[in-house]
Amino acid sequence: LKTTPTDAVKLRPRNSALIILLGTALLQTVAIVLMPPALSDDALRYRADGKLWLLGESPYAHTPARLREIAEDDNEFELDLLDAAVPFQDIKTIYLPVSQGAFAATAALELAMLPMPQTVPPDTQIGWRSIVVDLPLVHRLLPMRLMCALCVIGCASVLITMLHDARRSVWWAVLLAWNPLTISEAAGNGHQDWLGILLVLIALRQLQHDRGSRAGIALGLAALVKPHVLILLPFMLRRAWNRHGFAKAARQLLATSTVIALVVLAVMPWQNGFAGWFETMTKFAGEWEANGLLYRLTVDGLTDPAAQGQDAFAAKAAARAGAVILLSVAWLVLWITRASVAGAGYVLFTLALAVSPVAYPWYLGWSLALVPLISTYPRLAGLTVLTWSATIVVAHNLWDQQAATGMWRLPYGLLWWQYAPVFAVALLELSLVKRQPMAHQLGRRPIP
Repeated sequence: LKTTPTDAVKLRPRNSALIILLGTALLQTVAIVLMPPALSDDALRYRADGKLWLLGESPYAHTPARLREIAEDDNEFELDLLDAAVPFQDIKTIYLPVSQGAFAATAALELAMLPMPQTVPPDTQIGWRSIVVDLPLVHRLLPMRLMCALCVIGCASVLITMLHDARRSVWWAVLLAWNPLTISEAAGNGHQDWLGILLVLIALRQLQHDRGSRAGIALGLAALVKPHVLILLPFMLRRAWNRHGFAKAARQLLATSTVIALVVLAVMPWQNGFAGWFETMTKFAGEWEANGLLYRLTVDGLTDPAAQGQDAFAAKAAARAGAVILLSVAWLVLWITRASVAGAGYVLFTLALAVSPVAYPWYLGWSLALVPLISTYPRLAGLTVLTWSATIVVAHNLWDQQAATGMWRLPYGLLWWQYAPVFAVALLELSLVKRQPMAHQLGRRPIP
């Protein structure tokens, strides 16, 4: 796209958009039909949370083991194969209210329209990967995977309209919509992140049309899928202030704050859910580690092998503090250089994942969704995330490492195989950005 000759024969934007959307739908459908969701068991937890809501139980207050208790006490409720395979059954949910709404909706759809999986006794223990390949399609977490596929199609639609209004080629949208990572982690494995990613793109689309309140509402809803998106709020507010004054920015801030407060207060206090969520969040933030090279290097470098646990605890705390400092510096640089909202999101989402203790492949989708918007800049932009979307596939070896060692830790060889190309391309991308600033305020409706 960057090297297309000016006299090349080009399709009409409408025809291009139709091809992109049909291609996206086809790829997502193929993933649903041909790809068992064996690379992750997260969608099992989504289903369990949804079923708990339908049973009148808050997953913030009750663990998935509650389904077993209900099956023992209530003859009308039976535990099925998928219930028995839910991971971490003794941990309350960490997923936020907008995600929970999607879980309840997909669980209700399954109960209303699909046959029930095979029932099992309440004390049955099942490994997801041992059964998923042999399950029929309707029992392979179909409703959640369909929802994620629709979210990706929605993402492609929003990107196409944004690119068209900015007078850019709509074909940039395929960098997200046709990316193998998107196909695998949306329809393939059904990760709820795609709902939040769609909401972020909707927020940027509303911002492109200077609809500050609507942009604020969409960002607030996205934050109730994954709260890290609020790092974009100051950049969105500055854009509204610069273009329309203080009142517009204030309304946008009020919209974001109000929607978050209303949804949280409507859902989480029930059955003292705040306490359960905080308990799980504390555990996740303090203990969970997977696929983070920079984090591992810092912790291992600061830990004395002969020391006791307190030394390791201090090293982990230092690694997390260093990540926060690095992100804060990056945020400040982006603010001072007046980065666009999309550009700031691309840098901050990617850097946050690079320094995080946990870097699952589907987390990269948040950065990948912004690549089509910043790849239209001069020189190279977005190549770091595109490279990482290819190499991060090795993170799925975490399953085998956990089975062999009991720990979710990749060998350093695999980590370097994944991260070394990413670091090299990131340096190249940074050097090119320094030589030619990003010209993002072009077109009829500039990309925010």
